[in-house]
Amino acid sequence: MRSKVMIAIACGVVLALGACNGSGNNTLQSMLNDEKAKTAAEKARADAAEAALADLQASLAAANAALDALQRDNTSQQRDAARTAVVAAQRNLRQVQEDLAEQPASGARTAANAALTAVDTALTRTAEALAAANGSLASGGPVALANMHTTLDWAQAAVDAARAELKKALAAEGITADIRTALSQAQGTLNTAQVSLIPLLRQELETAEAELARLTLTFGKDLGRDGREASRSAPADDAAIVLTPRRAGVEWRA
Repeated sequence: MRSKVMIAIACGVVLALGACNGSGNNTLQSMLNDEKAKTAAEKARADAAEAALADLQASLAAANAALDALQRDNTSQQRDAARTAVVAAQRNLRQVQEDLAEQPASGARTAANAALTAVDTALTRTAEALAAANGSLASGGPVALANMHTTLDWAQAAVDAARAELKKALAAEGITADIRTALSQAQGTLNTAQVSLIPLLRQELETAEAELARLTLTFGKDLGRDGREASRSAPADDAAIVLTPRRAGVEWRA
């Protein structure tokens, strides 16, 4: 419609000037070519934005499936796979945000962008929690386990905030069907993170902390027993005392 209006205006201008000769035809053709180029560029941008939305929807579905799979296969390999899927979804999400920024300002655009920004933060925290789980749970150190609590708290807070923004955006007027579908899929992915992933990692963290406490208690008992045996057989001089603790293959020197 816009192209037809521009062509009609161009023809009117040319005819009004009486430029129906070769020069006038060239001017009109140049204007038509410019309009065609603009139309083609607009179509290319629209096609790219549509493709980016399709990629986002597909990657969110893949991230959701990978997070859900942890319920059945909570291994370091599966956590790595889930983190990779989450990061891929983030890349596509940011492309959609760039395309959205080129649209005319509106309440719908503002609401959609706020929701996507919050989802990006939630996905970042989710990826951090997955990475920390592989590091902290594997090492089992007290500092790493304590830091894991903070990481999970941040992830939970980010997911809660994103779900609130998504709820507002989905209720906003003027959201296109494709954007609405992407936001709904993001909501599903974060629901899986909240209901399945974060509680699962908290349970793993509690198990690791309980094991650390058990090992510490056992170590303390062994050390106390070895100390008592050493005091009963301690020589008068400062020679090294070789102890034989309960743990096979470990040698203590006092």
